Order: sequence, then structure tokens, then C-alpha cells
Amino acid sequence: MKKLAIGLLLSALSLPAFANTNPDWTPFFKSWENGCDFTPSNENLFRSLTPDYDHWDNAYQKQNKNVYKPQKLILPAKYRAAVTKNISIVSNGKEFGQTWDDNLFQSKIKVKGTYYGLPMDEIGFLGLMGSGVQIHYFTVNASHSKAQAVLRKKAHIKKGYSESGDNPYPEMEVFAHPTNSSKTIIMCDLSN
Repeated sequence: MKKLAIGLLLSALSLPAFANTNPDWTPFFKSWENGCDFTPSNENLFRSLTPDYDHWDNAYQKQNKNVYKPQKLILPAKYRAAVTKNISIVSNGKEFGQTWDDNLFQSKIKVKGTYYGLPMDEIGFLGLMGSGVQIHYFTVNASHSKAQAVLRKKAHIKKGYSESGDNPYPEMEVFAHPTNSSKTIIMCDLSN
């Protein structure tokens, strides 16, 4: 029995370290600097955060008081240990200070790690059913002015960057969080 325990311990120690619980998310979101281009990894993650309209589940809605059934998260291996396992789903805009109707949904996951050295907080998707609203975002734990200063120095925005959201083309945007001044929202609004 003792030999078995030692053998298991040695084999566990010889495995490569898998979980980087504080990864650098900069490479994951780097493509956003190019007019909100999405990599296959971006597409997979945000598809898994988006409600599955094709398989609407009224039974799930009745049981869970929510019309949006969470899907399985799809992430590259190096990021999996840095996210919460459960997708949080809200079906109104109160978190962002909005009073929109119940067709608004937000799904998000808490994350650990950094983006250009700024501590990450969450990754999410915000949409308005039947309207074409599709906002992909992540938040960092930094004030708006600090996040802007870091991005101006380190990011290489190639096209369509706006800090005000006045440009109608898809672009990476940086906003102060409306209800928490110590957070900043970095988003790609792909609404049509």
C-alpha cells in the first residue's frame, strides 16, 4: 500500500504544471485591437456565453426562473483554471444601471489574471433578444483613467478605436463602469 501511495505521488509530481491561476489574458484579447477581430478562441468562449436560442427550454425557465440555460464554457487549456465554473446569467440591465425590459440578458464569468498588467475581473456578453444587440466585454479592476493610460502606452490599436463609442463601426471601446468607479469595461459592440 505504501509503495502504491509513493508511486501515485511520484507520478503526480512528474506531470507538467497545468493550472496557471493568474494567466495573462492579453494574447487572448489582442485581436480586439484590430477592429474587434475575433480569434477562434474568442468565438468559442463568447458562443458558450450566449444563450442557445435554437434550443429554448421552457422547463428550465420554470424551474430556474431564468429563460437562458447556461452552456458549457469553451476555453483554451491555459485559461480554464482561471475562470469560475458557473456562468452567471442576469436577464435585465440593472447591473449596468439600465432599466431595459426582460429581453435584455447578460451572461458572465468571474476570472483571474491580467490584461496588460491590469487585474481582470470578469468576461461577459450582453444582448437584447430579437434586436441584434451583441456586446462582448471584459472588466478590469482599475479606474477608467488608469486603464486608459495603460492601453494608450501598451496596446497597439490598428483601427476603429474609440473611447466614446461615437464610431458606428466595430471597435474596441473603453468605458468607466457605471456603478463601480474602480472598474473599467473594455468591450466590442458588434450590434447591428
